[in-house]
Amino acid sequence: LADWDQVAGTKRLRWQPDSGLKDWTKAFPSMGFLDSTRFTIWVRATDIAVTTSATPSDAQLDANNNADDTPAIQFTFDDSKPVARVFYPPQYANSPTLAAISGTSADVGLQPAGVQAVQFKLKQSNNDWWQPLNNWAPGEPAFSPVTSGIASWLKANGVNFADGYQYEATGRASDFAGNIETALATHTFIVDLTTPVARVSLPANNGFVGATLTQILGTADDRYCALPAESEVACPGGGGRIYQSGIASAAVMMAMQELNGAFWAGSTFTASVPVWSSASFVGDSSGNWTWAFAAANLISPRQYRVSTRVSGDRAGNYQIVYATNTFTYDTTNPTSLATAPAGSFGAVNFIEGVATDTAPGALENVLISIKEEACAGTICHNGNYWSGTAWVANEVWLGTATITESDPGDGGNDNGVCEAGETCHWVYNASGVNWDNKSDYSVVARARDVGGNIK
Repeated sequence: LADWDQVAGTKRLRWQPDSGLKDWTKAFPSMGFLDSTRFTIWVRATDIAVTTSATPSDAQLDANNNADDTPAIQFTFDDSKPVARVFYPPQYANSPTLAAISGTSADVGLQPAGVQAVQFKLKQSNNDWWQPLNNWAPGEPAFSPVTSGIASWLKANGVNFADGYQYEATGRASDFAGNIETALATHTFIVDLTTPVARVSLPANNGFVGATLTQILGTADDRYCALPAESEVACPGGGGRIYQSGIASAAVMMAMQELNGAFWAGSTFTASVPVWSSASFVGDSSGNWTWAFAAANLISPRQYRVSTRVSGDRAGNYQIVYATNTFTYDTTNPTSLATAPAGSFGAVNFIEGVATDTAPGALENVLISIKEEACAGTICHNGNYWSGTAWVANEVWLGTATITESDPGDGGNDNGVCEAGETCHWVYNASGVNWDNKSDYSVVARARDVGGNIK
């Protein structure tokens, strides 16, 4: 500021000579440190007779007026580039028809020239660009003017935004001093129209669980190309269509119900409507979730229904159709009994008996152990067990070949198929057993159900 007089008594007297008379010029002093500053210029002339044109008074100088009270000439020195920023849409959008892209602009400094115009470009992640004819096509176009506004501006859209793409919106400002923004800022946003989906993986649908149950497991997915059923018939694959908003860690919700009964309320099955609880989700676009739930909260044998949903991805899409698995909690052992043969026989081709499992538990198999207890013949295997091919020292459990319905009971389905809660008939084909002559045998039967419970 050494070249500028700021003293009240002398600063208004700083009239500077120029070069020339009729046509004159005056070189500017160094003004780099006065960027974005507004200046006022006064001129006066002196003729050969030493007569000087009217000089503004101090009051007129302070009011930026000439001696005749007309406004003095003013200009702004602005060597700084203005800036434009895009702020809308937000980072994640769930509409294919965004009405406009909008932002702000500003010219920095104390007394800048001001933003004169804002221009705009938009790129899709497949390297297509928004063209001036409102279509997507390869090839970067020139900047085009925004539709309206300067400090707050918007660009009306004439194109649709497709699911699974990321978009890069760039604004550029120019000011009245002719400065054009070069350090451009790009605003990226993702269009996500895909409904996220959570699914239950454990317990399996129509599966069985026992006392070791400590948590419910599942998956959640928001990826465009992983959910063609929720987005399109088939995923087109690459080409930049690989983006999604993702799922927040607390967005996977769970509910459980006794089949045709009450819902889990947090400590007991007493709620009349679903009570949703947050599962722990690990991932972003996709991942796994867990929901702590102890088997001690369940009653055996009983069926339950567990449901899951995504309450919302970051774009605001949410799962409407819940994923539900029905499972049976069963820690109740089945029962079984070997009924034949009993007595003395010259040949034994089949061993048979009955078994049952309390509904909704279901029998899976009946295991039998055949032991030679005594022998009076010439070839003996006292105390040995039949392995399926030979007599061995250690006990062997053999699976029975068939299980069929024996007594459907009240309300049972008399169709010959062994179903939950029915008394069933089992048969083991013993024609391949090398029975020793004049020997006594014992048979022990152990039923096993689908839940892994064994007599």
